[in-house]
Amino acid sequence: MTIRDTFWLWGHHAGAHQGWKLPGISGVGPVEGGKILGIKNICRVVFKNIPQPPFDQETLDLATHFDKIVWSIIGDSSSQRNDSGKDDLDEVVRQAKLTPNVVGGIFDDFFFNDRPGARASLERTAEIAKKLHENSLKLWAVTYDLILKFDNQAYLDLFDIITFWTWKARNLDQVDANISETIRRAKGKDVYAGCYLFDYGDNRPMDAEVMERYLEKCRQLLHEGTIKGVIVCSNCVLGIGLEAEECMIRWLEAHGDEKI
Repeated sequence: MTIRDTFWLWGHHAGAHQGWKLPGISGVGPVEGGKILGIKNICRVVFKNIPQPPFDQETLDLATHFDKIVWSIIGDSSSQRNDSGKDDLDEVVRQAKLTPNVVGGIFDDFFFNDRPGARASLERTAEIAKKLHENSLKLWAVTYDLILKFDNQAYLDLFDIITFWTWKARNLDQVDANISETIRRAKGKDVYAGCYLFDYGDNRPMDAEVMERYLEKCRQLLHEGTIKGVIVCSNCVLGIGLEAEECMIRWLEAHGDEKI
C-alpha cells in the first residue's frame, strides 16, 4: 500500500463552501476534485441537505473514478433533514447494492460542540451500526478537537472508524496529543486524520507552511501505523488559487508512491 492509497477526498457538491471568505468561486465537483488531487477514495457527505435521495446517479458517477466510496448517513450540521433521528441509512445500504465501491456510511457533525451527546440517540446509532455490519459496511464518525473535553465513549464504541479533525489551523501544534487521545478512545479501531485545505475555524486561507508541516506529520503517523489514512476537505475549494491546494498536489507527487 502507498501513501496515496490511504488518502480520501471529503466530497461536497460544487460551490458548497461559498459561505466562507474564499478568494473565488469554485465550480469543482467531487469527481473532478479527485482527479485534480489524484485521490481515489471519497467520503461523499450531504451538505445543507444536498444531495437528496435517491443517490443512484451520483453513486454511479463516483464509481467511475473512486475505488472506495463512503456515503453520508448523517450530513453536516446545516442538514436539518438528518436531525432528530432522521438519517439516510436505508439509502446508503441501497447504494452499496449498486456497486461494491460503496464500503460504508459516515456521520458528519454528529457530536455536539458545547455538551456531551449527539444528533441521534445511542439506540439509533447502534441500530445503524448493526444494519451496516449485516451488509458488510463500516460506520465512520467525525470527531473534532473541540469535543475532546466531553465523554462520548458509549457512542464511540459503536463506530468502526474514527476521523479526527482540528477545527482551527492554529491548534495543529496540539495534534500529537489530540490524536493520541483519539486513538485511546478508539480502542483499537482505525483512526483517520482530517486535513483542511482552508482554515474554516478562523475563516481564512490555510498557510502553505502550515499545510506542509501537517502533511509531514501525517506522513510520519502513516509510516508508524498510528493513523490509517488522511481525508482532504474539500473539492469545493479547488481551482480558486489556494496555496494549500498547490502544496497538497506537490506533496502527493513527491510522497504519494511511498510504501507504508
